[in-house]
Amino acid sequence: TPPVLVPPPLPPPVTGTRGMDPSPDNLRRLLGLVDQCLDGRPEVRKPAEAKIVQVQTTPGFTTCLMALVMKTELKMEQRQFSGILLKNTVSKFWQPRGSKSLHDKDKQNLKNALLSPGLFSEPNDLVHRQITATAAKVARFDWPRKWESLFPTMIKAIQTGSELQKGRALDQMLQILRELVSRRLFTFRKTFQAASMPILNFIQPQWMKTTQAMLEALKTQRKEAGVLAKKALQLLRCLKELVCYGIAKLDNSSNAAALFPAFLEVSNVLLKGSREMPES
Repeated sequence: TPPVLVPPPLPPPVTGTRGMDPSPDNLRRLLGLVDQCLDGRPEVRKPAEAKIVQVQTTPGFTTCLMALVMKTELKMEQRQFSGILLKNTVSKFWQPRGSKSLHDKDKQNLKNALLSPGLFSEPNDLVHRQITATAAKVARFDWPRKWESLFPTMIKAIQTGSELQKGRALDQMLQILRELVSRRLFTFRKTFQAASMPILNFIQPQWMKTTQAMLEALKTQRKEAGVLAKKALQLLRCLKELVCYGIAKLDNSSNAAALFPAFLEVSNVLLKGSREMPES
């Protein structure tokens, strides 16, 4: 029978300005807890899970978790589980829960990290999925009043980033839009509608341009056709959320009416392109 492993201690929760800084020693201890949470043996896993619960609102905990998520040299399972812990901690403690909540400095550190070029360059799809889910949860709580840079930063990444960064930023934008439109408060709906038109005015021409480029690539059987098709679909999904939920009184809106010629133009391009597509 293998010996029972005792989880290594993390720095104790403290008040004041100390907390858990993302030092190599703290990250090593936190990674040890992550490994034990992933262990299949209950006698190893359960004490580690209990320790995580104890330190979730310790100053610096979410900053340390994000540091683990961003360490590409770690195993995928370690990074993915750190992302799941981060997402769950944000969901539970971003807003005060009794006497517990995340500290303002940790919140700002996390928002900065979620919009950093490094995370838009995340190579692993499973880790990226946890990052976008976390960003969507933060947006639900803080946008727009406490996170004004959210959409401008994502738009900039889509405009000027690498192909990977553009795709990751689009993924994140879509998940955030879906999270925001799920909020049903009337006052928030009005806020979302007021902010939607500038985003829509950016997404619509991007979608039309990408769709046209995709069809040209398909006709000449270029390798980038698949990448362009995925991007066009991402843009279309973002467009759907913005049109359906970001335009008040869609059936009577002049903003919506202006979109239909664009949809018709793309439809004609798609039909024409399908007829000209090589059989192979």
